[in-house]
Amino acid sequence: MGSWTSTSGNITAKETAAGSSSNSSLKVVVQTYGSSPTGSLHFGAVAAGTTKTLNLIVSNTGDPVTSLHIDLGTISQTGSEIAFVSATTGYDIVGGNSQTIGIKCTPTVGSPNVISASFNVTTNDPARTSVSYNLTCVKATQTVTQITDDGAGTTPGTLSYALAQANNTGIIFNLTSGNIITVSAPINVPAGVTIDGGCSGGPGIVLDGMGSSGNGLVLGGNNYLAGLKIQKFPGKGLDLNGTKGNRLQCVVVSKN
Repeated sequence: MGSWTSTSGNITAKETAAGSSSNSSLKVVVQTYGSSPTGSLHFGAVAAGTTKTLNLIVSNTGDPVTSLHIDLGTISQTGSEIAFVSATTGYDIVGGNSQTIGIKCTPTVGSPNVISASFNVTTNDPARTSVSYNLTCVKATQTVTQITDDGAGTTPGTLSYALAQANNTGIIFNLTSGNIITVSAPINVPAGVTIDGGCSGGPGIVLDGMGSSGNGLVLGGNNYLAGLKIQKFPGKGLDLNGTKGNRLQCVVVSKN
């Protein structure tokens, strides 16, 4: 009579007959869920009436003979600003392959400054039958247009001015020329503010502190920074100032 036991993903068969025994191992192949990013997705700052799309890449990292089935749950939110790009809610992913799932955020003038949502993905991966994702989209209420900034916060169109007006909102850029802002003094970033320079192959906005006398951006806490290259400040290009809850994406800090 043969017996089967399972150890660390392998099935071992052992049969004993007439004083002799033989052993063999069979590999168990299962579909395995993976994703990029994991846990949470942040859209950055999005202006009212415009749309920004993020991609969630779901992969089956299991054996090529397996098929990972996933079902997207309904997005839970107060309004309707965040939605899946496609109406398709179920996918089958062969081992070694991936599926891109587009998610978009379209704030309106009446949207809250911070839009929060969540959804679940159910799967046939025995180790991860349900996976949760949190979504954050910040409405941009200020646009930076000026290519110089003295840090005073009194000149409309400068980054420091936009930050002085921001209150748990987002800041985007539409510079009069190029993508470099020359900064001559430290710029304080209030708590909870999002600064989004855009990131397509690298940071979209450069903050240059060549003529500055101190630090660059001084964070207030719970800040989200994206698409920024902070360079040539004599002090700290990015001063966390002992704060927590900050998140950086596509941000480069350099002395040169």
